Order: sequence, then structure tokens, then C-alpha cells
Amino acid sequence: GATTATDLWGLDRIDDREIGDVDNDYDPPNTGKGVHVFVADSGIRTTHTDFGGRAIPAFEALGSQPKICTPSDTDCAKDNRGHGTHCAGTIGGKKYGVAKEATLYAVKVLSDAGAGSTSQFIEAVEWAEKNSLRPAVFSASLGSKVRSEIENIAIDKAVNAGVMVVVAAGNSGRTSVPDACKYTPAFVPNAITVGSIEKGDRRSSFSSYGKCLDIFGPGTDIKSAGHRSTSASATMSGTSMACPHVAGAAALLFAANPQLTVATVEKQLKDRATANRLSDTKSGSPNLLLYVGLGTGPPAPAPVPTPRPITRPTPQPTPRPTTQPTPRPTSPLPRPQPVKDCSFESSNLCAFWYNVRGDKFDWTRKTGRTSSSSTGPGSAADQSFYMYIETSSPRRMNDNAILASPPLALTQPMKLFFKYHMYGSSMGSLSVTVDGTTVWTKRGNQGNSWKDGMVDLSPFTGKTPTVAFVGKRGN
Repeated sequence: GATTATDLWGLDRIDDREIGDVDNDYDPPNTGKGVHVFVADSGIRTTHTDFGGRAIPAFEALGSQPKICTPSDTDCAKDNRGHGTHCAGTIGGKKYGVAKEATLYAVKVLSDAGAGSTSQFIEAVEWAEKNSLRPAVFSASLGSKVRSEIENIAIDKAVNAGVMVVVAAGNSGRTSVPDACKYTPAFVPNAITVGSIEKGDRRSSFSSYGKCLDIFGPGTDIKSAGHRSTSASATMSGTSMACPHVAGAAALLFAANPQLTVATVEKQLKDRATANRLSDTKSGSPNLLLYVGLGTGPPAPAPVPTPRPITRPTPQPTPRPTTQPTPRPTSPLPRPQPVKDCSFESSNLCAFWYNVRGDKFDWTRKTGRTSSSSTGPGSAADQSFYMYIETSSPRRMNDNAILASPPLALTQPMKLFFKYHMYGSSMGSLSVTVDGTTVWTKRGNQGNSWKDGMVDLSPFTGKTPTVAFVGKRGN
């Protein structure tokens, strides 16, 4: 690729092995042309001149239902916050970007206030998974303080469909819970989780760390495109800024060989990374710094510099997913709904519960006995119908089925009451999750009778959480 003069320390660092070799230029092996990068975030100011027409309004996961953007509608998936435009600039801006000719897709999963939900993120991931644009990278500079199995499943499915998912590790490094494994989507094994460094090859003090990280990239004092005008710039700090460096690097690898699998690109990113140059990475973190130059592994490492104390203001938090304008239908995003009683007598599950896409199998509405002998109830707990999971072949141990609610408008303290029946010698588990966090679980044979269950939702008063029943197959 062509060498470009730059005063951007992040770009200057990732094309050199040694910190002493930074030379105010950026010399990538190619430009990322032909690679599709979905930026899941607060939107993109697609009219910014640094994008040169390569940034396309794609998808909005906000409002009562998702919206597929018309490519010419610059108000769709528009960024009124700045975070998404900044990240997109680092991925693929002509001046600010790692992959200067990649195509960028605005996927708005965060509101103008920076808020988002699990269901919105999943809608965006599933949309990226189902569209036909390949090779593809999904960059998500966002996170929440839960471990969401539903998001894990959605990301796994996207990766299996050929979409590389790159996520921010989170900005919890100075908190009492600095481990990236405690956050979503940072904990997801099949996502590339990115920590942040600052000038001097030190971990940014705000950066989360631990064994769930895959690699580090520049994230402190990063200058990129701004959203306030078509030529604006902005300087931000956070693992949100490190993530798009790696997403851009993945685009470079795909551009060199569009037939590569996600697993191969991940291996190349790590094999080519510069090892053992970073200080203060903390226990469990990989000492790997993103490298986009030619060649594979680095030469023998120099000694790690002694960590120095860092005093920087906490950067702003990290936002959410992105996609593209393919005119194909997508399922509606549930709007917040009031709570209700539901006995499953209605064939549409009270127009309330739905089977989550991306899990292993579905819940089934049933009356009378189940088809398997010596398991399950003989009838519903009340009236005629109930929901159950059939776990016989081809189901395997730990295959799961997720029945989820839309976001719930909890305007006052509430409790969830339900009946459950778990009877059989090889019974697995039933869990209730709230926004992906498990709050109730039963395992194994509970006897041949309906039992009462209860989950206290009062801690979520004033919020719009999603509740899900997660059934797992046993032995």
C-alpha cells in the first residue's frame, strides 16, 4: 500500500514493530478495498468528507421496529452524538483510517444519548449475519455490565456465517471490577476483544483487562472524524477507540485474501501482533500489540519497560453494532410493553413471548402429554396449553432454547410468577435471565408435578429489561 504522512500517533504506531521506529508515516500493505465494515454504534455522519462517499446509511435498531435505510437517506442511522463517526473514521477514513478504502455501514444501535438495549444489539448482529456482503467485519465499541448468553449466541452465529466481530474490552480498568470477562460483549469467546494502550506502549489506565482480551490497540487521545460538520475532527479516549483500529486491521487482511475465514484472520492478527512490548497489561491479559505491517511474527522481544503511574481522566464509555443496506426483511424489534398475565392459551403466545433466533432449538406450545415417555407433565398447570422443550435426538447435551419477552416497561416494583415442571432422569436446567443475567435456576429432576417459581423484578423498576426462560438439555 501507499505510504501516507501522518501526525496520528495510533496509525504511526501500528505499522512499526518498535516504539523507537515511529516515523510520522503510515504504511499499510493495502487499503481494505472491497471489505464491508458494519459499525454498530451511535450512527455515522456519512456525509463527512473523510469517508469520500464510502460511508452508507444502513440500519437503525431504535424505535418501535428496525429500519433498513435507503442509501441516499443521510438522516437514517445519523450520528448526533459523535461516537460512531469517530469510530468509523478510525476504521476507514481517508485521513484517519486504518483501512482507507473499506466500505463503511452505519448501524445505529445507540440513541443520541448513548443508550441501547440487548434486543437492539441482537437485531443488528442478526441483520449483519443474514445479509450477503462478504468479506465482512462487525465493529462494536459498546458494552454493558452483564454476561449475556443471548448476545453470545448471536455473535457465534454471525461468526459462523463469516462475519468477524470485533468489540471493545470496556473502560473499567480503574473500577473495582476491571475484568473484561464480566462485561458483554467483551466476554464472548468468538469476538475479538480489544484493550487500549496510550503513547509509550503502556496499557491505558482506564482499559479493562484479563484473559478475555485478545489484543491491544491505540485508544488514548485518538483523533478522528467528528460529527458536527462534514470536515470536523474530534479527539477521544477509550477502548471504543482501540476497537476500530483492530476492525480496520481485519479489513486489511480480508482485502489481501477475501476467501479467508474468520478463524484464519483472527490467527493472522495474533500471529502478526508485536509481542511483549507493552507494560502494565495486568495478569491474564495477552501482551500483544496490533501490527499491520508486512511479515508475520515479530523479532525477538526487547525487555518490557517499567510501568509508570498514569493520571488521565476517565474516558467516555463504549457504544454498540453496525450493518448495511440490503433490501431484505428483518423481524420487528419489540417495543417496551407493560407486563401481563400469560397462560399460553393464545396461539401467538399472548403476542408477547417469542423464540430467540440463534439458539439451538425452540420452545413448543403443547397440550396433553409430551411425546417422550417417563418425562414431562401429563397436562398444563392450568387450562390447556403450556410451553416445553423436546430434548430427544438430534439435541445434544447443553443445547439451549430461549423464550424471551420484549423489553418490559416496569413502572413500579413487580414480581414474575410462573409454573415449571422438570421431570425425567436426564433433566437439564431451566434458568430465568433478566437482560442476560441469570437470576433463577433449577437443575435436574424436580419430580412429576408443577412447581411455583418467582423472580423479584423490583431492582429493575424504572427500566425496560428483557426477561427470558433458558432451557438446557441434560445428559
